[in-house]
Amino acid sequence: MPYKCCAYGCNNVDGVDKNIKLFRFPLNETTEKEWVNAIQRKDFKPSKYSRLCSAHFNPNDFVENPNRLVLKEGVVPSNFNYPATRIKKYTKKKITGNVYSPVLNEIVQNNSHPGYSTKLIFWCA
Repeated sequence: MPYKCCAYGCNNVDGVDKNIKLFRFPLNETTEKEWVNAIQRKDFKPSKYSRLCSAHFNPNDFVENPNRLVLKEGVVPSNFNYPATRIKKYTKKKITGNVYSPVLNEIVQNNSHPGYSTKLIFWCA
């Protein structure tokens, strides 16, 4: 299974674009924390499978090597295109109470399914 960049909103996958390389999180704890802070993901804890792609680094963050991309030691990613306010993918709100839809009110009043509760619960995503 290919690795995917773990930065919020980034869809870069290993092996799809030859100009994009994915990097493991650093073993140095201080630098690892700086990377985690840079990607701004709440409660994110990198695993041995977590990767960050080369798109999030500046060109001067790499060692000159004609064969492959190599990061300089201690660099921190800084290129992120986060929206000013992130849109939450899923926000669950439990709404209970009277339903003011004629069709739903008719179903509830007729109680055509006696085994079902007449209390309606909606989950908003």
